[in-house]
Amino acid sequence: NKPKSDSTPKTPPPEKPSVDVDALLKDAKKASLANFSQCYDLAKKAYDAGRSSDAGNLMAVCACKMGDENKARKASKLRGGNRDNVTKLCAQKSIEL
Repeated sequence: NKPKSDSTPKTPPPEKPSVDVDALLKDAKKASLANFSQCYDLAKKAYDAGRSSDAGNLMAVCACKMGDENKARKASKLRGGNRDNVTKLCAQKSIEL
């Protein structure tokens, strides 16, 4: 007796679209001058794609500039980043990290 083989071809899992972390960070830094919400979103995408400490730091900075305490606290806990500068910036917006 031969073992039955599964005749259904296995479909490989869908590939994640490649993300250009550097381009996202560059765009996020441009947005950080005026559009803090867009800056945060772009930096988050960059962080999710590559766990960049620069992206985590930028997320925290933009969250503070938006005045979003929850996002600022979450972002400030990500690895890397310059926590002292972020803490000072957030304090200016009455956000305590």
